[in-house]
Amino acid sequence: MKQLWTMALCLALTCGLPGCGEGKSPGTLTLTVSGNYAEDFTDRGWTTARLSATAVDAEGRSLPIDGNIVWWIQTADLHDNIVAWNGDRHDGSGLLWGETPFSLQTGSDGFPRDTTVFLTDTVGSRTVTVMARLRIASEDRDEEGQTITARTTFTFGDGPLSLFSAPPRQVASREEAERYCATFRPAAQQGEGTTENALPPATLLQLVSNNRINGYGAALFAGWPGDFEQRHIYSYWARETNKDGDEGRVVNVKDGFTLWYDADARGPLAVCVPKNIPAPPAPVMPPGKAALHAEAEEMLLPRHPAGLSPLPDIWKLRCKSLVPAAGDAPLFYGTPPLAEYNNCYAASVATAALEQPQFSKDEILSFDPSTFPQPVIAEPLFSLGKRGSYSTFSALIRRAREGNPAAMLTISRRLPENSPSRFFWWRLADALTRPGWAYGEENRRIPPSIKGLLGEPRDMFVLAVPFLDAGIREPVAGAPDRRTLYRELMRECALRGRAFAWVTWAHIYAYNMAGSAIPKGIMLDRLNPTRGYAMALAGNRLPIERDALQENASSYYAPEPRTPSIETLRALGKLSRRLPRGVPTGLRADPALLWTVQRLEKKAALLGIDETRGKALAEELFAVYQENYQRVLEQQRRRRAKMLPEVNRQIDGWLKDVEAGDPEWLKKEWPTWPAYEDEKD
Repeated sequence: MKQLWTMALCLALTCGLPGCGEGKSPGTLTLTVSGNYAEDFTDRGWTTARLSATAVDAEGRSLPIDGNIVWWIQTADLHDNIVAWNGDRHDGSGLLWGETPFSLQTGSDGFPRDTTVFLTDTVGSRTVTVMARLRIASEDRDEEGQTITARTTFTFGDGPLSLFSAPPRQVASREEAERYCATFRPAAQQGEGTTENALPPATLLQLVSNNRINGYGAALFAGWPGDFEQRHIYSYWARETNKDGDEGRVVNVKDGFTLWYDADARGPLAVCVPKNIPAPPAPVMPPGKAALHAEAEEMLLPRHPAGLSPLPDIWKLRCKSLVPAAGDAPLFYGTPPLAEYNNCYAASVATAALEQPQFSKDEILSFDPSTFPQPVIAEPLFSLGKRGSYSTFSALIRRAREGNPAAMLTISRRLPENSPSRFFWWRLADALTRPGWAYGEENRRIPPSIKGLLGEPRDMFVLAVPFLDAGIREPVAGAPDRRTLYRELMRECALRGRAFAWVTWAHIYAYNMAGSAIPKGIMLDRLNPTRGYAMALAGNRLPIERDALQENASSYYAPEPRTPSIETLRALGKLSRRLPRGVPTGLRADPALLWTVQRLEKKAALLGIDETRGKALAEELFAVYQENYQRVLEQQRRRRAKMLPEVNRQIDGWLKDVEAGDPEWLKKEWPTWPAYEDEKD
């Protein structure tokens, strides 16, 4: 018996040596590629390769493939002449399984398992190697079975990125962007001459954008940098200028939306093309997509409610009747910014304003939300309303000169509580944002109704409690129907650059708004449950606002805050693995809202939700939000650019005044004064 075991062991070791089993392959797997993948697709934004598999066993008999095969991408090597590619050239970004950039034919692990699959490319100009592994079922069910593999290599045609001649670059103005392109001289290809470069036409930038009409995100897949990564805004200077040349067109390659920017704006970036590149035709939205976009605008964009009055200038109204105390005149140098609000920036008046009578419930409910002050949203260059963490006073002054309101508030905190200088810095911060903004940021005792009427989105939402809430839950006979105002207020909040308000409104929309009550639980709008599902999906793509969560502002009608379940965390993990790198994943979204979306999908049939249409509508809702966000950001930048020269003149006057009146304090705060230009943060 011992000899038999020895022989068996020797036989096993012998079969493990090289050459053992040669000529006994379990079968052959053959991959074929077809389609128009090798053609130039710079005018279409994407192209698709059709991959098919056939297999035979060692005896030449066909083997079953569906469900037994796994496809994956081994390499994706971009052509060397694509200079506008910023990211990893071998990570497969922009390669999607499916016949279009929107379809996925994958298993639970992210790989397709069909006999015939489609590989779509949104970047192009690269050679791709695709692998496939086929598992051959064993006659013995207890055995795993053998596998055979195969590979195929093919080259996609030139994609839209091949039209660009320089990599993206941060610039300080449109003038610098034009200078960068004019001086950029890439190495000439063999047999070619070097051409002059210029900024690209707007329609070419839209072609590499993610507008889903003629552009499918090539710039995003290529890792183009953005001027504000948290909000996924990627704005680039285009070729077009206005007749005076003082404004240039900017294209957001996140969604293809265009705006006119002041030529001195620092946010947009630059990328270049040869001057002889013609402008592609303007994208035309397909009828079906246009209808969905119009529906999204109807759902999200505010409309002027009938029977409401324009909001008065709350900040001026609360200060104009007050007279500063003797010797307490507001501090300024020459003609102050916001001169018409002069009384508001005296210490005694600002304190007394807290004691002014509040508006009545009926007065608040009579104000049109669309006339609230302009929103103040987070800037690309700095955070707003956050405490500055700069190491030196000179760094704070530099940030203030750049137009950073948060730095101005930090400087004000270094000054005595009721000193004129403290309110001087408030005035400067308000000049770059809106009247009353610094007052609201620095005074937590202000009633939410007043901060809401000053235009703070978080407190605009609070206006609904308890006034509108009570009016909707317990309507009084003969009283106006407050639901219209409620919806308009939420629309205004959601479009003021605050993610938390969007998420809040998505929850509210998911509850029953058609009846006279707002019950708890997952009850969609009875008139159109698909809209509620779409709103929740779109809101789930926005990041959480940390400060909003701390104040529990976003959970008034939302499900109770809870730790995400294991299923939720697994879903997030799968999402992060399946999406290509470079595409915003929304992984910081509100877990409670993701939980809402999951519950709605589980009950979709019962609730009458059309999931396919809801997902398409959610895309348009998110696009409308992003367009509006950029529009508001542009307005804010224009305001800052207009006011900044006067603000800097005021800062110079204040520094000279402090140097003459309190040099010891200035020297203590700023040991190297006035040589601040050479200091580092």
